[in-house]
Amino acid sequence: ILFILIDIIINIQIFKFSLKFNVKLENLFLKFKNDLNRTIFGEKNLKKINTQEVEEFNDIKNKEFRQKQNNFCININDYYNQEFENKIKLAKVIYNNITYFMNVYKEKDFVSKYISKKNSWEKYETNNIINGLNYYSKKKKLMNKDIYIIDVGGNIGWYTFLLGKFGYNIITFEPSKINYYILNKNYCLNKEVNVTLINKGLFQKEIRCNIYSRKTNIGNGRVNCNYKQFANTINNGEIILTKLSNYIPFFVNKNLALIKMDIEGSEGKAFEGGIELVTIFSLSKQIIILFTFNNES
Repeated sequence: ILFILIDIIINIQIFKFSLKFNVKLENLFLKFKNDLNRTIFGEKNLKKINTQEVEEFNDIKNKEFRQKQNNFCININDYYNQEFENKIKLAKVIYNNITYFMNVYKEKDFVSKYISKKNSWEKYETNNIINGLNYYSKKKKLMNKDIYIIDVGGNIGWYTFLLGKFGYNIITFEPSKINYYILNKNYCLNKEVNVTLINKGLFQKEIRCNIYSRKTNIGNGRVNCNYKQFANTINNGEIILTKLSNYIPFFVNKNLALIKMDIEGSEGKAFEGGIELVTIFSLSKQIIILFTFNNES
């Protein structure tokens, strides 16, 4: 009887903790949801995705994506895009004792300009992420090759390939067609990294929208579901947005250490679409380091 009573008390305490945690998580989610003033969403004009395009991502799908990247490198002439090639060049990256090359924009892109001149990008944020990952690996007693990272808004691949060079497994979401092209080119230059590139953005449901970038910062896209072009912007075409929670089957048995988001004010929508994944990993005592680069978040 005593053991039964102790078991009941323990379960009650766990239940109370779960309730408190869910309240905190909900408050965090609401904060993200209210921080969308920099992104233009037209909820009435959303184009739904065909159910056949909604995929539950798993290990088999991951291998298919990796094979697609390798095919890009092997059959580069089949994927060659002269319009995109005219806009890019090679640049050197130097971080501590790591040196490698990556493709960047020739001009009119802030990230590329900084990398070309300084051989680096966001040193403070990068150091914070790497220090956080070092803490995670020591706490969990894991090798880097056993740790997974989600890069939401991969851009041209600063975090994707630098963290890949440290031996982490990276799943990168990037909806822009030209950025995705550059990511594949950079993968071909650095094929030793364990990187999976996905040409989709994240949202709270599966839809289609447009992505626009400023003429002075062409690699920095913003989702626009109103399908109305604004002054001094470039329409980079229609994109597919999916839910992060569709990827639970892939991550459920893996050590997910970091979700990095940099999607120009869309962080709240992406977080909403991944709330189940975040909840599962948090309640199972996984450590998730969530970095967002939206100034309002």
